[in-house]
Amino acid sequence: MARVSKSHDVLDFYKSSIFSTFMNSNIETYEEIFEKDLVLEVDSNPFVPNQGKELSPLFDVMVDGITGKAGVGCFGGYSTRIVIELDEEHPELGASFSTKYFIFDDNKKGLVHWGHDNKSFTIKKKKD
Repeated sequence: MARVSKSHDVLDFYKSSIFSTFMNSNIETYEEIFEKDLVLEVDSNPFVPNQGKELSPLFDVMVDGITGKAGVGCFGGYSTRIVIELDEEHPELGASFSTKYFIFDDNKKGLVHWGHDNKSFTIKKKKD
């Protein structure tokens, strides 16, 4: 197995590996999305409590070829954030990821920029 030294090299390795080939066999059941497609129907924040309702479940997604669950909402906090729980470790995001510093690209469906260092990932949502 080839050694990789930079985080982008790790991501490229995952994308070109047999693992990616296996994961992409299910890719036709997922579609690129915008932020609005991951917004929780029932959410909660300190200004608008959910009045005892349970938060909406996370959506089935694929992040850079790795399956998992994700949603956009306040999740009880003061600001909107994206929460991602993956089935496998992602080289940059890990298995569990959350940030309020994210933006979906207006020009490319499924592309999400995050953090302050111009990092990004692609996200697709499972078709209904």
